[in-house]
Amino acid sequence: MKYQMIVSDVDGTLVDDKKRISPRTVELIKRYQQMGGFFTLATGRTEISVRPYLDKLGIRGPVILYNGSRIVNVYDNTMVYDSSLDYDFAKLTLEVLKDFNYRVVLLINNTNYVSEMTPEIEEYASNNRIRCEIVPDLAAFLPGRPTKILLIGDKAMTPAFIRRLSEVSGKTVNYVQSEPTYLEILPDGASKGEALKKLASVRNIPLERVAAVGDQLNDISMAKAAGLGVAMRNSNPDMLRQADYVTLSNEKEGVADLIDKIIGDWNFKENK
Repeated sequence: MKYQMIVSDVDGTLVDDKKRISPRTVELIKRYQQMGGFFTLATGRTEISVRPYLDKLGIRGPVILYNGSRIVNVYDNTMVYDSSLDYDFAKLTLEVLKDFNYRVVLLINNTNYVSEMTPEIEEYASNNRIRCEIVPDLAAFLPGRPTKILLIGDKAMTPAFIRRLSEVSGKTVNYVQSEPTYLEILPDGASKGEALKKLASVRNIPLERVAAVGDQLNDISMAKAAGLGVAMRNSNPDMLRQADYVTLSNEKEGVADLIDKIIGDWNFKENK
């Protein structure tokens, strides 16, 4: 097979709108692995949140988590790459957020901290199968360097918030809009694309032999880094424009269709 490694986003990509992986998708992923391919995930999720999918798919190698802030083998806790936000910058971010109408999730050491449980936080926790610890003042509480800070709210606030944070911190903010209502503040240099490059190097797989598939703005960096960048039919318009190939939607088993073509050595770029 031309593509020895496939990296897939989870939400809106691997799973359908009810967070399920179809039996056909599971079967094709396992067949690809049996043929010697390395299939893994790149997601904004945490270790705990992604574990059920790893179990279902039989993935025992490293996965990209926290939108590229960490690469880890969840089963033996082998850390390939780990980064975190600067403590002072994170504290300043939490202070600035008090002036904006976001629901904030602070992620430290695989634990999710929130100031209150709201419908938005409850939906986030349910979708990711996680629990949240309630801390009234996140800025005052901050015990160490977080892996990332997730903001849930209207994306129309993004320009004003990023501008304010850049002004008061005096630095360029590394952020990504991972879902229409999810804005993530990441460590310097962290992205799915950079993590994909690190993981491919560790696995000794040339980037031109890697396929990456996703649906949102946070997936563009890995689509551009991979030899074959694939967008789901349900993708953000910018992701669709950047892709080398567009597969079926997440509701129509687009990842399965992609793997079936990779196994059959389909020429994607001639059939874009």
